[in-house]
Formats: sequence, structure tokens, C-alpha cells
Amino acid sequence: MAENLDNVLIGSRGWLHSGWQHNFYPDDLPQDWQLAYYSNEFSMVVIREQEWMQIEDMADLQKECPEDFQFLIELPVLAPTENLFGQFIDRIQQLDRQCAGVIIPAQQEPLLVHCRSSLPETIPCYFEGTLASETNGLISVSDGTSLKELRVLLESALRLSASSPVRVIVEGEPPEIELLRNAETLLGLL
Repeated sequence: MAENLDNVLIGSRGWLHSGWQHNFYPDDLPQDWQLAYYSNEFSMVVIREQEWMQIEDMADLQKECPEDFQFLIELPVLAPTENLFGQFIDRIQQLDRQCAGVIIPAQQEPLLVHCRSSLPETIPCYFEGTLASETNGLISVSDGTSLKELRVLLESALRLSASSPVRVIVEGEPPEIELLRNAETLLGLL
């Protein structure tokens, strides 16, 4: 299974969490340096809608992170027009090879096919909804997940990654830093 490690990325949903200010980020770290700090410890982050909609140039994010760091983009829940969807696609493509994929929210099921046809094959599209098993590659880890449960999830991710990339997202508001660290450590040991 070790050969599939490169196909499994672990990260949190977002990096701008006020709850991380005192238990992850140093107290004196400016907010605009938080992504760089986060990317030195973890391999991927989900750019939540409220975060990436405020970013002028998505390519600026790449300058703050190591070259192998990956971004998973969460599309907005609102129903975009064709023109607005084209703008989303253009912004996503600014991340180039550092784009780990696009998450289509459950309320936007029709966008899944449209997104797959609009993006290069190198950028996978994942659906968070009843068809999530069909997209086979998006695993959510809830707050409070035990080490045993986490290992089972990561073993599953490694099996799935033999055929396609797998993105493991630690959820929560804020996501548990210790859970993220444990996931990275366990993945390295499997």
C-alpha cells in the first residue's frame, strides 16, 4: 500500500480558524501568514467558499506554500450563471498543478458533470452528497474520531488510491489539530 501514499492527501477544511489562534498558530503570527505556516505542516487544505471568493489572484496562494502543497476548492452553494461558472473555472485553473480537485456541494449535483467537462482531467471533481460513493475519493473525518477509526479510514483511503486520488478532510469548527497530525503520522506508518 505504501506505493499509493502519493495519491492520498490529508488536510482540513480551511486554515482561517479563530480557534487555532492559541493552540496552533503562534500568538504573534499575522493572519496573512497563516496559510504559509499551515502548509509547512500539512499537505493539503480545502479552500472554503468564504475564503477563496475573497482572494483576488489564486496564484498568489502558491507563492506562500511549498511546491508540493495542494489546494482542494469548495464550489459555492449558490446556483451560478454560465458566466459566473466560467469565472470559477478560470480561478480554479490559476492553481494549475497545485489544484487537488474541486468539491461540488450536495445542493449543486447538476454542476458535477459540467465541472468535469470544464476542467482538465488532472483536476478531479468530488461530490458531497448521496452520490459521494460514486466519486470515490473524498473521505471526511469528524471531530472526535478515535485513532482506531482513523486508521480504518486511512487504510480505506490507501485501497481506493490504487485507482484514483483520495482526499481526506478533517472537519470541525475548528478542525482538531491533533487529529490532523495523527492522520499525517498514521498515513506515514501504513
